[in-house]
Amino acid sequence: MAHKKIKKILLMQPNYGWLNKRTWRFPAYTLALLQACLDSRYETTIFDPNFHNLSEEEVLSYLQKLKPDLVGLSSNSTEYLATSKLTTSIIRKALPNAIIVLGGVIPTVLIEEAMKDLNVDYWIMGEGEYSFPRLINELQNDHNELPAINGLAYWKDGRACINKKIFIENLDAVPFPDYSNIVGF
Repeated sequence: MAHKKIKKILLMQPNYGWLNKRTWRFPAYTLALLQACLDSRYETTIFDPNFHNLSEEEVLSYLQKLKPDLVGLSSNSTEYLATSKLTTSIIRKALPNAIIVLGGVIPTVLIEEAMKDLNVDYWIMGEGEYSFPRLINELQNDHNELPAINGLAYWKDGRACINKKIFIENLDAVPFPDYSNIVGF
């Protein structure tokens, strides 16, 4: 699947308080780790509607204003499956042509259920510090190496493709989180 060139990347998590769910506020640590792993040629922003308790309308408006080419959405618990689906529907409404990637706990432990969300283009299972940047590189360069990306799931010709999930063995090889470019309200 060929995509337009990727220049702007938005890393975000849902507002976990939507749908009357319990929530807690915590730093966007996993998003900052992903940002540190991305090539500096991309304009990357971290957006945290959860921390700022933003409404669905505020999220939609921000997405339409920023207009990223790719949105990486994190999920931190299976409890928020419906919230993640609501968030991807808002992303798709705001950005009909953007690439949406869902990572985190939900695709890691519930990949078959996660892949029912047709607003999502790709799913990252396990730790995304290596597979997410590799996916972006493959999409950017129009390579057809998606089957070689560990931890990646996607649809091809109506068939679910679920690659082998691996975890990072040497955590010292992962860079420190990059907390720059976090959007504040």
